[in-house]
Amino acid sequence: MIFFLRSYYVEQDPRLQRYIKALSLNGLPSHCISWDRLAKEKDTSNITYFKKSARTGAGILNTWNLIKWNIFCLRELLARKQEVTAVHAIDLDTGFVAAVFSILTQKPLIYDAFDLYSASRATNPLLTKLLDNFERWVIRRSTHTILPDECRREQYKISHYTNIKIIENIPISDREKKYSTLSKNRPSSIKFVYAGALAEKHRGIEDLLEWAAEKGNDITLEIAGAGVLQELCQKMAVSHKNIIFYGN
Repeated sequence: MIFFLRSYYVEQDPRLQRYIKALSLNGLPSHCISWDRLAKEKDTSNITYFKKSARTGAGILNTWNLIKWNIFCLRELLARKQEVTAVHAIDLDTGFVAAVFSILTQKPLIYDAFDLYSASRATNPLLTKLLDNFERWVIRRSTHTILPDECRREQYKISHYTNIKIIENIPISDREKKYSTLSKNRPSSIKFVYAGALAEKHRGIEDLLEWAAEKGNDITLEIAGAGVLQELCQKMAVSHKNIIFYGN
């Protein structure tokens, strides 16, 4: 059985859902260990939850909770090691503990690098270098590492690594879609949508909100997600009619 480790909700991760679906279509079982950051989900036959309240997108400020999360993952993997045929870890939130488990049990490790870990967190140069070296160690220890694009090899500085697989992060469609020709006339209002983690600084959400507020009714900005900027999004939505916030 393939064990997925994800420090987020399974049902809100379309890439992870595609993996699970692909395995299921080929008759291969899987199980997910997921972090329930609202501490309200119940375990199912396919998902085991780490029930610990935490703010999504808090980055390094979540360090203590991340340590607890990694301990939980290692405990669950060791308790069920006879069921594990391979462990699939998503980003450095789970990469280290998965590498430790792989070393202890000789089980294959698939490391899935969604984004360069240090790039999406507010870190100083010294900590950035430490995290990058740490992530490269996990990549070296992995049986396979998945990157979403060939150019990421240079970003991670792993151009010479031979255990890299490229799987683009694109949606899978069961049917062919028909698209109409885009009108040459400018629409009266342009709609922008952001859905994802409401993390500070690195995603540019603060700039996007400020820009939308300045544009007024010329554009509509719709945001969905959870994280440290949730209160700011709610406040901006109340103050500006062209900004809509749906929550998580």
